[in-house]
Amino acid sequence: LVCRTSVVALDCEMVGTGTGGRVSELGRCSILDYHGNVLYDKYVRPCQPVTNFRTRWSGIRRHHMRNATPFSEAREEILKILEDKVIVGHSIYNDFKVLDIFHPAHMVRDTSMTRHLSRLAGFPRGRCSSLRILSRKLLKRNIQVGKKGHCSVEDATAALDLYKFRFFPASRGRQKLVLSLTSCFKSQLRFFCEYVDRPLEMFNSGSG
Repeated sequence: LVCRTSVVALDCEMVGTGTGGRVSELGRCSILDYHGNVLYDKYVRPCQPVTNFRTRWSGIRRHHMRNATPFSEAREEILKILEDKVIVGHSIYNDFKVLDIFHPAHMVRDTSMTRHLSRLAGFPRGRCSSLRILSRKLLKRNIQVGKKGHCSVEDATAALDLYKFRFFPASRGRQKLVLSLTSCFKSQLRFFCEYVDRPLEMFNSGSG
């Protein structure tokens, strides 16, 4: 059984270096605790000059690099946070690659490889599941929308909530309860507006 205090969610955004920006390097890293609190969120300056910011996907622009943390320094900070933690993420081995780290497989929870989530979302067997689609279908949440690019905090939050959805059914039950109560409140409010306000309007118009 996983202790919740040992769980963190990780997401990285990459920029391109080298000829044509083909080499992926770390441009931003975000880490959340189990409750979704941000433990770390920094822009990172790669070892090599950035030749493609990949803004459409990364959300990173040139000005973000002005005060960015050097990669070697950021990597040390990140490793300290991740040590002995169960790490949740989506296609997380891509993140490990740009961080140049190894983490024991039994302490990794990759939502892109969780068959139960893919099946619930209607993905065919063997197909890698998209975080955006999993989030929309299972969490009823739209992410990665607009022209600003991805946000690593938003993506880490989605991966974390998908992990809870799969491995902590009680959290899912609370989420459903909140949605149910919200729906009930909206129905009552609609009833009040349609059936309670109307007689008051009639009374006011009659008394005039």
